[in-house]
Amino acid sequence: MATPPDARARTARDRDCTARDRAHRDGDGDGDRSARDDPARDDPARDDPARDAPARDRLADLAVVLGVLAISLLELQLGGGFGDFAQETRDPGALACALVLLSALALLWRRSHPQAVVLATLALSLLLAALSYGLHAPPAPAVALYAVAVAPRPGRAWPLLLVAAVAWAALVLIELALTPYGVADYALPGLVWAGAWLVGDRRRFLRAQLAERLDRARREQQLAVAEERARIARELHDSAGHALNTILVQAGAARVLRERDAERSAEAVATVEQLARETIEEIDRIVGLLRDEQEPDRAPLPGIDQLPALVERQRAGGLDVELTVTGASPAPAAPAAPAA
Repeated sequence: MATPPDARARTARDRDCTARDRAHRDGDGDGDRSARDDPARDDPARDDPARDAPARDRLADLAVVLGVLAISLLELQLGGGFGDFAQETRDPGALACALVLLSALALLWRRSHPQAVVLATLALSLLLAALSYGLHAPPAPAVALYAVAVAPRPGRAWPLLLVAAVAWAALVLIELALTPYGVADYALPGLVWAGAWLVGDRRRFLRAQLAERLDRARREQQLAVAEERARIARELHDSAGHALNTILVQAGAARVLRERDAERSAEAVATVEQLARETIEEIDRIVGLLRDEQEPDRAPLPGIDQLPALVERQRAGGLDVELTVTGASPAPAAPAAPAA
């Protein structure tokens, strides 16, 4: 069967447009590939703040060690720093400085082995007190207790708190045995250690609460995206399924009319071609909404002004369709924003 000249011309134009579109997409793909292949542009670690975290942690550890060492040495020189305490303490020597240095250096492992660091700093503080050195408010155990309190912990913390309380009681007993002062004069270590624990535990609670909120928001966002994609998938199924049914009817009509009515057969073939092209465009549009890495196509969606053409296509497919318009025709729809 000979194809009408207008159908051949239309087919040639469609092939040219398809070739140009394919070349344009290929060109864009080359540009995207060149951008993706650029290591300086797509390096995920270039702007990643987590990459500098180890360096910041080392600086923080150094600052903590130096600060604790300075406070401890100052307290040793002052003999406790309160009134007649200097008369009851020994002058700091090499042993006292070495114990203070060990206590400060132990804080370098407070993140990896926090409980062991607490025990070590408490033991060194008790040893300093037993040797009558003037370190009545050791700062190293306070920092270690804060590190334990602020870190997420899978089990209970009361055993470690019990150890700290026993260490404070032992410190008070040692001071009572070596000095004539009462228990109230040695409450400072307990207050400092308890305050450090409470501050760290409060910060841990706030961190956990914030992480829970962020996780809930992320789950809600993922659920919304999944629901939107399911809706788009249903839309794709309905749109493509209806178009394919119409194409099937038109193809059957063209086959039946191929010998009896060549003109109507050619019209049916042209309708099949047009519906197939529109279906492909619709599928491309909907699939574009499902892409994660690329911006979806923002081409205008079919508007209400295209209803008459849609009705005519359905009638040509053998369906009994009637279009009724009530009121004034609405303004053309604006380009649709992406749904996802």
